[in-house]
Amino acid sequence: VLNWDNSESKVIDTQKIGKIVIHQIEGALPPEGSEIIGEIDWGRRVALMKNHTATHILLASARKILGEHVWQAGTTKGVERSRLDITHYVRLTDEQIQKIEEESNRIVTSNIPVKINWVKKEIAESHYNFSLYQGGVVPERKIRVVNISDFDAQACAGVHCKTTNEIGIIKIVKTERIQDGVERIFYAVGDSTLKYIREIEHKLKKITKILGCSM
Repeated sequence: VLNWDNSESKVIDTQKIGKIVIHQIEGALPPEGSEIIGEIDWGRRVALMKNHTATHILLASARKILGEHVWQAGTTKGVERSRLDITHYVRLTDEQIQKIEEESNRIVTSNIPVKINWVKKEIAESHYNFSLYQGGVVPERKIRVVNISDFDAQACAGVHCKTTNEIGIIKIVKTERIQDGVERIFYAVGDSTLKYIREIEHKLKKITKILGCSM
């Protein structure tokens, strides 16, 4: 939000044009010459940091378990739920999903530093190869590399945790086939995982009550 005097407007989008950041707001415009204070919704920002870092970890885990043919085909980082689309030639099995989840959480609990550096493009490509560009090729001469102990390195401009342990836990909620050769993985991270588990427990209790049995 943007605050000035006793007024406030919500920022709904930002776009960088050259060296200027344009803010699209919902509400009144501040009068010209006003002193403005911007406030970040830190709860939302931290949730996005966890989900974004978890996306890198899930992708790296999927490549380790399934093979290096796996490539990111799309992703959406949310607050409550996120999704990752990966290339894979057959439907994921329950065993593969479990292994990807276990490997992801092994990385999380290993408390690995998440390092962010600006690196010359040719140096980054020679060191990490073109798997850097899971999210697409970056046209700049210097690229921002997000590196999780060489387990995963990607050219990425997003917000991230400082260590993998900050994520808490990663839970794969479900998977589905969205087109030939592309699997979609839905997952919850951190506090959202606890909410998901509580939802499952609530449903199980309702089912056991109907069936007259115990959990």
